[in-house]
Amino acid sequence: MIDRDILESVENGYLTEEDIAFLLDKLCKLGIQSGLRVKPKVIIFLKSRRDLYHVNREETAKYLNMSSRTLSRKLKKEGTGFHELLNKERKRRCLQYMRCNISCGQEMVELLGLSDISHFYKSFKQWTGYSFAETKSILAENHRNIGTIFHRHGSKINR
Repeated sequence: MIDRDILESVENGYLTEEDIAFLLDKLCKLGIQSGLRVKPKVIIFLKSRRDLYHVNREETAKYLNMSSRTLSRKLKKEGTGFHELLNKERKRRCLQYMRCNISCGQEMVELLGLSDISHFYKSFKQWTGYSFAETKSILAENHRNIGTIFHRHGSKINR
């Protein structure tokens, strides 16, 4: 069985790609019969996807061997929802991509599976408290790591 420390690591994002692949396989084999919460399974599923373009609640539910409605009900019982978890994964990936110097808005839209550039700009502002243009400008001017910038400027990024 998978212990609580690993599940907490999943929720906090402290796993390597190999850990994620291993856990996803293990969790999916356990199926819905296990007593495990659904939230960590969804988090692992989202982290395991190469891109988020075609990821939706129905696909996720099917992969976890349950109906879309059951997935929604179980996540609600755990105090979250599918779109909230998907949005958190998009935020995590966006910041990771920026650390890797991907700073083209349209490229971010495609990598994060968002509908259009305006949706990305709005989401970025919600995630960080800064506009995407401001962030790119600060990064360019200061040659700093994205995490350092948000930490020093007190944004919502770590909340």
